[in-house]
Amino acid sequence: MVEVMVQLAPDAAQAVHADGDLPRELRDATERLRALGLAFEPLHPGAQDRSLASWFRVSVEDEPTAELVAAALRDSPVVEGAYVEPLSAPPA
Repeated sequence: MVEVMVQLAPDAAQAVHADGDLPRELRDATERLRALGLAFEPLHPGAQDRSLASWFRVSVEDEPTAELVAAALRDSPVVEGAYVEPLSAPPA
C-alpha cells in the first residue's frame, strides 16, 4: 500500500472528524475518493490539537494511483497539502 498524506483546513478537518456537514469542496473530494473505494483516515485519531487533527491519510494500492489522488486532492481549496509518502527503504 502507498499512503497519500493530506492536510485539511481546520474547519474541514473538524467536519470530517465529527461526521458532520462537509464543505462543498470537501464533499466533492470525498465523493471522488469513495468512487475509488478510498477514504480519509485520521493520521492522529483522537488528537485534541487542531494542527495534528488536520492530518489524514488515504491508503492507495499503487504509486501511480497515489500520485493521481494527491494531485486531485490538491485541487480542492480546503486541502492545504497532499503528497505521496515516500516508501521507506530497508537500512543499508
